[in-house]
Amino acid sequence: MSDSMQPAFKKCIVAVIGTTGVGKSKLAVQIAKAIGGQIVNADSMQVYKGLDIATNKPTSNELALVPHHLFSFVDPLHEYSMSQFSRDAQAAIDTIHAQKHIPVIVGGTNYYIQSLLWEDVTIPSAPTAGLGGQGPLEENIHPSIDQTSELVKKLVDALVSSDPRVNTPVQLAEFIQLPTMYLLLEQIDPDMAHRWHPKNYRKIRRSLEIYLVTGKLHSVWIKEQKDEKKRHVTRLKYPTVFIWLNSQRSILNNRLNDRVDEMISNGLFSELQEMRNKVLAGQVIGAELFINNEALFSDASQVESDESDGESLNSTDTHMKITKNVRGIMQAIGFKEFEEYFKTLESKDSSKHAALDRMKLLGIEAMKTATRQYARQQTTWIRNKLAPACLAEHIDGHAAFYLIDATVLDDWETRIQSQAIQLVESFVKDGKTVDPQSISDAAKELLPNLADIKKEKDRHVDDHSQVFAQNDTKRWGKRRCDVCIDITTKLPKVVHGEHEWQIHINSRKHRKRVTQSKSNS
Repeated sequence: MSDSMQPAFKKCIVAVIGTTGVGKSKLAVQIAKAIGGQIVNADSMQVYKGLDIATNKPTSNELALVPHHLFSFVDPLHEYSMSQFSRDAQAAIDTIHAQKHIPVIVGGTNYYIQSLLWEDVTIPSAPTAGLGGQGPLEENIHPSIDQTSELVKKLVDALVSSDPRVNTPVQLAEFIQLPTMYLLLEQIDPDMAHRWHPKNYRKIRRSLEIYLVTGKLHSVWIKEQKDEKKRHVTRLKYPTVFIWLNSQRSILNNRLNDRVDEMISNGLFSELQEMRNKVLAGQVIGAELFINNEALFSDASQVESDESDGESLNSTDTHMKITKNVRGIMQAIGFKEFEEYFKTLESKDSSKHAALDRMKLLGIEAMKTATRQYARQQTTWIRNKLAPACLAEHIDGHAAFYLIDATVLDDWETRIQSQAIQLVESFVKDGKTVDPQSISDAAKELLPNLADIKKEKDRHVDDHSQVFAQNDTKRWGKRRCDVCIDITTKLPKVVHGEHEWQIHINSRKHRKRVTQSKSNS
C-alpha cells in the first residue's frame, strides 16, 4: 500500500488504571506490545531513583519489552510536583505521537492521570515565598490586588514568613502563622475558610496564594470550573480508552499482604537501609525531620482519609501513626513504617535490641495495613471521581471506559489480556465502544448504566466536585458551644467538624461546665 493510501494516524491514549497490586503494569506492557505503544508512568513515587522494590517498579524484563518513560529519573534530593509531571508527561506523549505510536498511561496516582488527560481550568501555582520577606511571591501578585491595603500586607507577611520549604519542626514553629492565615482567609474568602479545617495548613495557604497570584477567590475558581462542566463540552485532550483493572477487596487484600512478604524476600530491607543512609547523609528532600528524630505526627481528626472499614491505625505504635510533612520519596509506603526498627538497629544501647524482632513485625504489619488502605483510597477515587467523568465521555463517544475483573487470575491471557487488547484495538482503530456493563458481572455490579449517566447529564447534576465540597463543609463546619469560653477570644468556644464536636462535648471540662451551668440556673 502506498503512503498516500495509508490510514491517517489518529492521536489517542490508552490509560490502565486500578489499585496497587492488581496487575496494571503487566497488563499495560501487554497492551503496549500488542498495539505498538509506549508506556508513560503515572505513579508519583516511581519517578524517583531508588526504592525499586518498595515502589514496585516494572521489572527489567518488562522494561525491555516496550519503551518506558518517566521512571527513576528524579533525584531523591528533589521534590516532584503534579505540575512538573503534567509538563513531562505531556512532552512524552507528544514525542510518542510524533513517532506515530500510542502512549499507554499506567500508574496508581489517579489525580496525576486526571490532570494530564483532561483540559481543565487550571489554577496557576503560586511561587514559593522567600524566607525573611524577600522572594518571588511579592513580584507575582496580580495587578488587580491593592498591595497598599493593610489586609494584603498582612497576607503577604503571613505567607512569606511561613515558607513551605522549611523542613524541621524548629523552623516550622518559627515560621508557620497558622492562626493568622486562617483568620485572613475568613476575611478574604469565607466560603473556603468554612470548607477547610483551621489546622489544615496546606489548603489554607493554597487558597490564600490563589487569591494573591490570580486576583480571584479560590471559591470563585471552583464555581467557574463547575459551570464549565455543566456545558457538557468534552475536555479530554485526546480520544482515550480507559481500562480499569479491578479485584474484589478481600482477594486483593490477601494479594497485597503476600506482595509485601515477597518484597521482603526480594531484598526490601537492604533497599530501605540504602535509602536511609542517604537520608542520614542529607541526600534526600526533607531529611532533617528524620535526622533530628523529629518527624511530625498528626491528630487523627486532622487527617483527611476514607472511612476505616476495619483498617484503622493503632495510634499507640509510633510505626503506625500518620506522618506529616514527609516529602518526596520518603512518602513511599515501606519507608516510614520501619523508622523505629532502623533507629533501634542503629542504636548503641544494646538493651533495646531485644525488641528488634517485634519492631520488625510491627513494621511489616504497618506496611501491609498502609498498602491495603492505599488500595481502598485508590478505588474510592476511581469510583467517585474518575469513573463518572470517563463514563460521561463514553456516552459522547470521546472515550471508552471498561472495568475488567481481575479477581480470579487463572487464565490471565484469555480472561484479562485478550479481552483488554480487543477492547483497546476496537476503540483505537475504529472508535467503536460497547456498553461498559456488558463486559463482566463485576462491571454490571460496580458501574452505573449509561442511561442513568445520560439522564444525570441532562439534568446538570454530573458535577461530582460539588458532592466533595459539601462533604468538606460538613466535615469541618463550625459548631459553637455556648457553655464553654475560649480562653483566647473570651467568646463562646468554637470547634470544627462533627469529630471535634464529639470530643469536646464528651470532655471533662465541658461536662463540668454543663453541670455548673445547670446548678447556677
